[in-house]
Amino acid sequence: MTTPRLMLLPGMACDADMWRAPLAALDAAGLSQALRPLVSDALAHGDTIGAMAQAVLAESEGELILCGASMGGIVAMEAARQAPQRIRGLALLGTNARPESPDMRALREQAITVYQRPGGVEDIIRANV
Repeated sequence: MTTPRLMLLPGMACDADMWRAPLAALDAAGLSQALRPLVSDALAHGDTIGAMAQAVLAESEGELILCGASMGGIVAMEAARQAPQRIRGLALLGTNARPESPDMRALREQAITVYQRPGGVEDIIRANV
């Protein structure tokens, strides 16, 4: 029996850097070789949570343990709904189990527009400091 692969899903406006310390801890504990962790970039490949979940499932074959932060957790839950036979475990960090509402989708789309605009994130941070 093969050990399931650990897939890490960052939240919106995050990237692989958020997983640097946890990946180092897995490596130090000698778990990297067995779990073969992979940081997903699936949140950048879809307009809907369902499409993002499909992208997650397409990134790696076989069984998965999904660890998602914020929106990554919502995508992880959807991936588990779409392919329950492939998901061996879920770790959900700072997320919720409610389906995406039209208001939340609109907020997410607005945030993506801001994050993609040069200087957009910096403007938000400066305005709130």
